[in-house]
Amino acid sequence: TRRALHFVLRHEEFEEGCKAACNGPYDGKWSKTMVGFGPEDDHFVAELTYNYGIGDYKLGNDFMGITLASSQAVSNARKLEWPLSKVAEGIFETEAP
Repeated sequence: TRRALHFVLRHEEFEEGCKAACNGPYDGKWSKTMVGFGPEDDHFVAELTYNYGIGDYKLGNDFMGITLASSQAVSNARKLEWPLSKVAEGIFETEAP
């Protein structure tokens, strides 16, 4: 059986909400953990956030979307007709399924 290895690349703790609203509609303490198969500069990486003090989430409010900065991933998403929104030059965001 082939098994993929993943790594915690970095972990950060924040006392206040994200001023850019990147962490959802929460303004309290939160953490961010980056996980992936290699360095962030040239591998797929997922950012996992945790909002302290939130007892539960409404169904559909727990996963908000994925940001794509890979031209190949953007091309694949377009072929699959995923909804994409341009965030910055070469960076797109797709909605949660």
